[in-house]
Amino acid sequence: EGYTLVRVVHGKNFTRSADGAKPTAPFPSVTWDPQTMTLEKFSSIIRVKSPGKRTTRIEVVILDTRTDTVMDASGELRFGNSDEAEWQVDWDPSSARGPGEFQVLVRVGGNPLGTTPLKVVSAAAK
Repeated sequence: EGYTLVRVVHGKNFTRSADGAKPTAPFPSVTWDPQTMTLEKFSSIIRVKSPGKRTTRIEVVILDTRTDTVMDASGELRFGNSDEAEWQVDWDPSSARGPGEFQVLVRVGGNPLGTTPLKVVSAAAK
C-alpha cells in the first residue's frame, strides 16, 4: 500500500476547497517567545495520497534544530472517495529551546514519508 506526502501547510485559519486546505493568511514562520520560551499556537494540515484509499495511522512530529521532539500528534487518516486525504493538527503553545529551522516528520502506516521545513523565528526578530 503506497502512501505519498503531497504537502504540509501551516497557519492559524484555513479555507478549504476541492484541491485542499490553504492558510487564509500567509504564515511563513512560527513565532517563538524568548521570555516564555514557547512556540505560538498554530495548526498544520498534512495532505497524503494513496491509490488504495485505505484508512491508516498518521503520526506527525515536530523536531527542533537538534532533532529533538518538540511536539507530536497521531491519529487516523481516512480517505473516503478520494485518493487524497487531509489531516489537521491544532498545536497548543509548546516550549522550545529557541528559534531556527525545525523539521516536520510525517509517518503514515508506520513508514516515514519524509520531512518538511518549519521556520521558527524569535518574537523580537519578527
